Amino acid sequence: MQKEPIILSAFLILPFFSACGQKTDAEPAAEESKADAVKAENIKVVMDPVFHSTNALINGSDMKKLGFSFGDSVTLSFSNGLTLDDIPYHNGYYVRPNSPVAVACPGLDEINLAFNIGEGSWNVWNLQDGDTVTITLKEKGRYLNEQETFAQSHSDDIKDYPDAETFENFRALSGGEIAPGVIYRSATMTNSTMNRADTVDDLAEQYGIRTILDFSDTEESLAGFRAKDTWHSDYFDRLCDTGSVHVIGLGVNPASEEFHRDLSQALYRMIQGEGPYLFFCTEGKDRTGYAAAVIEALCGAGCDELLADYMKTCENYYGMTEETAPEQCRAAIETSFDPIMEIIFEVQENEDLRTVPFE
Repeated sequence: MQKEPIILSAFLILPFFSACGQKTDAEPAAEESKADAVKAENIKVVMDPVFHSTNALINGSDMKKLGFSFGDSVTLSFSNGLTLDDIPYHNGYYVRPNSPVAVACPGLDEINLAFNIGEGSWNVWNLQDGDTVTITLKEKGRYLNEQETFAQSHSDDIKDYPDAETFENFRALSGGEIAPGVIYRSATMTNSTMNRADTVDDLAEQYGIRTILDFSDTEESLAGFRAKDTWHSDYFDRLCDTGSVHVIGLGVNPASEEFHRDLSQALYRMIQGEGPYLFFCTEGKDRTGYAAAVIEALCGAGCDELLADYMKTCENYYGMTEETAPEQCRAAIETSFDPIMEIIFEVQENEDLRTVPFE
């Protein structure tokens, strides 16, 4: 099936915006024998309703009590007969795109079993309601190098950041020929889990945002956030009342037909509204980063500009720059930025990403 073009043609977007690791060595044999006894047995699995990945109903704290550590290798044995061997267990998605990983995200009550920005694992693994998984420790610390390289934590306290914009990863797009102050990106305005929604709401009003794309929510999840006592996004509410908020529920797989279709339609809906524009996902990193790269590329940005915007997110959240953390930055570029850009822009195997005319 031919993939739907990821974006509207450049002649539509450009004038509009211009105007406006290595694995660690195996542990000793004594450690391997100990690993045989470390397992979480018959854990119920459910489908993630947004991303169609697989959630095992056990949290990271319970996994730690059983003897698992981030950076371990695990085996996943499902009740439908499927077994996946040598899967990294991390507290983030520290694997290349389309690779399987078991992730215990901080603050969540489930272990996400997924392909990093790939197809929904629930359907790929032919799982059904009532299925279970047994997670067994295969090798202690096999992926510890990747864990230590990528596991950058960030504070959810605005006092730990120089200003509100850095805290919110809030900034105007500037690549190519995009005019200043036309289109912005940020973290969520709706989910208060990371203490950012209220501040983004204030910034959106301060910068005069008139049209919003909400990549992270469905209508159902948005209604849930708005019903909570922690909801204080009054400016968001006012824009909703005027029909200026578009709830997209964008997926996380940039290679999928659905992603291409939804992002194309979302950008078309956005430019029908009044600027300035703002788009966001939960942390303003992944789905927001994909959209930012596409828009900037259509407006004439080259690879260096796209990379600079990507690395600005690393700096805002983690204080990570090529000067202060060269190894981590290099790993992030090689494992995340480069392959994701190759997927989004369908770069051929023999092409150099740095010389591709993205527009």
